Amino acid sequence: VDDVGILVMNQIIPTQSAFVHYVFWDKRFRGREELIKAMMRYVMDKYMLHRLWTEIPLIATSALQAADRVGLVREGRKRSAILYKGVWVDTNIYGILREDLELAERTRDLGNPPVRTVCYKCGEVYEKHHTPRPKSVA
Repeated sequence: VDDVGILVMNQIIPTQSAFVHYVFWDKRFRGREELIKAMMRYVMDKYMLHRLWTEIPLIATSALQAADRVGLVREGRKRSAILYKGVWVDTNIYGILREDLELAERTRDLGNPPVRTVCYKCGEVYEKHHTPRPKSVA
């Protein structure tokens, strides 16, 4: 396998959680979703972790989209979290539980992946399956 990037893990609490950060040398995420899921599964199994979490700057649109595609759940926003080119930028905080990753693996071939939504009143994560809208005829 060619060297395409690196996975960095820190703030590790054994059997509980870890902060993860993925970097691809060419900055391309599309088409690497299965690789990201495999890396998450590997570190969860190797270190017996219950959850992984990450922060993604709002200016990193391709990384934000990739987070949704691999099944990460948006858990919140950190305001003015990083300094980028002299401007403070917010980050979104994402997490994935072991059971979320298992669900993503089971539904990857369905063609209608679950959409996870967080209730901001109670914090419960629920999912609904969406079906693509039919294309309108012009």
